[in-house]
Amino acid sequence: MRVGDICGRDVVTVMVSDTVVAAAQQIQEHRSIAAVIVEPGGDDPIPVGVITRGDLVGVIARSPEHIDRLLVEDIVFHPLVTVEEDVTTWRALQRMRDRGVRQMPVVDEAGILVGIVTIDDFVVHIGEMLGGLSRIITAQSGRDAAI
Repeated sequence: MRVGDICGRDVVTVMVSDTVVAAAQQIQEHRSIAAVIVEPGGDDPIPVGVITRGDLVGVIARSPEHIDRLLVEDIVFHPLVTVEEDVTTWRALQRMRDRGVRQMPVVDEAGILVGIVTIDDFVVHIGEMLGGLSRIITAQSGRDAAI
């Protein structure tokens, strides 16, 4: 299975030039755990970072007096870890583990944002696979008992 098959396609995005407060409002409004940071311009969003609820809490705790003036570009962590939508889920999960991230923007072959994949997506995917295996075992057990 490919990352493009399990990733979320409705991605919350913020611009690097947005304030941190605006980013927090976007994340809260969409009830998301993160937003993908994109460069302004053009119709095709190119991801340059990810900002999470945890990042926002850390920024607010460190700089509460400056929070209204902080821009998203001031807190972007580099380098960004992305994954192409045609990469297998196994390789994507390995990349997340190796880089210590819980979500990755999903891009097409041109580097344009097409989705986001999270640890939660993998948990659901693995759960569905285990459910399928369970149904196979149950069906096989029924056939064995009939013999």
